[in-house]
Amino acid sequence: MQLGNRGVWRAQPLLCLSSSSSSSSSSSSSRVSLQEESRCCYRRFFCASFWSPKFLSPPPPQKSALRRFGLRKVIVLRRRASSSSSTTKMTSSSRTTQNFQFGDAISISPKHVFYETPLSFAFVNLKPVVPGHVLVCPKRIVEKYEEMTTEEISDAMSVSQKVAVAVKKIHAANAMTLTIQDGPDAGQTVFHVHVHVMPRKPNDFARNDDIYEKLETCEEEERKARVDADDARKARSEEDMEKEATEIRRAMME
Repeated sequence: MQLGNRGVWRAQPLLCLSSSSSSSSSSSSSRVSLQEESRCCYRRFFCASFWSPKFLSPPPPQKSALRRFGLRKVIVLRRRASSSSSTTKMTSSSRTTQNFQFGDAISISPKHVFYETPLSFAFVNLKPVVPGHVLVCPKRIVEKYEEMTTEEISDAMSVSQKVAVAVKKIHAANAMTLTIQDGPDAGQTVFHVHVHVMPRKPNDFARNDDIYEKLETCEEEERKARVDADDARKARSEEDMEKEATEIRRAMME
């Protein structure tokens, strides 16, 4: 046998066979010893190959699986933190002076907005049909419900549910009315899709459907009051609306 270029012992079984066969070619015992010697040569070859420096050299340095997992976990947590910070509850300073747009001609003060997401916002009503009557609408001015994107619909409905829970708790109501007036024939006067969220109590109307008739009248009056800025039409003061928005905002943060 001889030492290879890479430190691997390499057997030469043919050489072993020739030397052994010349010395004892007639006896059966010599054939057995020849086979044993050949096996030993191959064994030494395979053992030397396995324990060669090529196999014993350490693997290249790699990041551990725990470290890689930890890095991915940090990235996921950072993404969650950034997404949760974008869904604010009127804590962002960027909304302290910038008004929200409701339709083409109505501007909503940020003091009257008690909840917002990247796609929707909720605000108190100037002339509520019932106590606790508030509105939820998409930030993008969309006239018809069918024109809203799937993301806007999902977000607006999710916000309406959260708002309904808070308003229902504040006014100790046992039922809620959530409705959308989609189009002029349905009573829509502000052409910006919005959800009416109204807490209900027993006998608040003589007939349950009377709320829709009053809703149609009040929405038109509110539109005129906000656009025309006629103080005679305003049912509530700015201070009252701001106070209600603060109360609902606190309830939603609990």
